[in-house]
Amino acid sequence: MDELTTFLSNPIVGTIGYTLSLIAAIIAIYQALAKEKALKTIDKLNLQITTISQENHDLRLSINKTENNNEVIQGEKSQYFQDNSGSVNIDNRG
Repeated sequence: MDELTTFLSNPIVGTIGYTLSLIAAIIAIYQALAKEKALKTIDKLNLQITTISQENHDLRLSINKTENNNEVIQGEKSQYFQDNSGSVNIDNRG
């Protein structure tokens, strides 16, 4: 135990310890600042994603409104019986 106390009381060992502690503190501060910056960037990107998603939804709605002009009117000719202009009776009982 005396050898350990003597080793730790050496000024060179103390200087190395303080230097490593200082480096660790600088790294911790840098990581904390980088984390804040990353969280702000994430919030900004989430807002952009939400905005783009809403714009995409609005564009889809407007496209559907302009392209959906198909109306089925009762009494039109069937696509399968184009030459027949009268009524068509299909009976499968026979």
